[in-house]
Amino acid sequence: MTPYYTFLFLTLFLVTLSSVMKKQSKALSDLAWLFLLCSLAVIAAIRAPGVDRDYYNYLSWFGLINSSFTDAIAENKDLGFVYLYKIISFLTPEPWLFFFVISLLALQFKRKFAVTIFNGRFVGMLFLLIIARFYLLHEFTQIRAGLAIALSSYAVVINLNNKNKHSHIYFLMAILMHLSTILIPALLMAYKIFPFVRKRYFLLLLPLLGFCSAGVSILILRNIEMHRLLIYADADQLQGVSLLSFYYIVRFAVYYFILIRVYDYLEPSKKAIVYFSAVSLFSNAAFSWSSVISLRIVELLGMFDLAMFILPVLYVKNNSVWIYKLLVVILAVILFTSTVKIMNPYETFLFN
Repeated sequence: MTPYYTFLFLTLFLVTLSSVMKKQSKALSDLAWLFLLCSLAVIAAIRAPGVDRDYYNYLSWFGLINSSFTDAIAENKDLGFVYLYKIISFLTPEPWLFFFVISLLALQFKRKFAVTIFNGRFVGMLFLLIIARFYLLHEFTQIRAGLAIALSSYAVVINLNNKNKHSHIYFLMAILMHLSTILIPALLMAYKIFPFVRKRYFLLLLPLLGFCSAGVSILILRNIEMHRLLIYADADQLQGVSLLSFYYIVRFAVYYFILIRVYDYLEPSKKAIVYFSAVSLFSNAAFSWSSVISLRIVELLGMFDLAMFILPVLYVKNNSVWIYKLLVVILAVILFTSTVKIMNPYETFLFN
């Protein structure tokens, strides 16, 4: 599994180098970013079949799209995914180019999210967390969800910066790529329409309410007439998720530290980070009876969970800043280690 850690430390090295070079030359800093994003996309694109658990599923989808485009549409494959693959397949039917393009797009929008959400500050630190948490999960495995989540998360940030037209386009692209991301603009709409969801008392209670909502959530789901949701309430899907996991406990602790100590000092766009993290924690507990739903919602809102880990850096002082940054790097290594477990040893088809 050593090659995987090479990918993480390549990211750490290049985001640090980019941060240092930015003070002397923005062009050199941008070049370091370009090299990093392209390298990570190439690594994902040239992986051998079987490295990740979904590779052969995608090959079967590609075969269906190539053999019968209309059948692929009829089977309710997400339209954005179908059309993107069809366009790229005109250049080559080999899957590596599609994997490269979709990975590069996802990584670029994750970088744009990291650049925009804190107005250009802490970009490297946040991007390192994003790679640690999602690179192997998204760019290797859940490639449709990876791009869709990156698009919709970035759309939230620019929407909060009053770039509504652009955000609507990105939301539409995300939904066409993966329907589940419709949850993100729906939550953003609730944040903007209902003032009470921004109140501290609501945010204090919401994650706690998740603990006593599991029974209600399964009853509601079983009465929803949507096939893509209803299948998750079937008995075969009822594999629970532990709320004693390291990631849940750390998110829970940092979340309440922020609410108690720094929430009142946050500007509105930063309070939105806390709101999305609150929904993530609530959903993690409320749907803990189904790992499929619980973990899917946590992944959908995961970019905001990671941004939440950066918020304390804005308010800690003196040497505590460097201690906290070191803790963030340690957290990144731990998160990456947990995702390595879902992978088989890295191989590339170039040498097979």
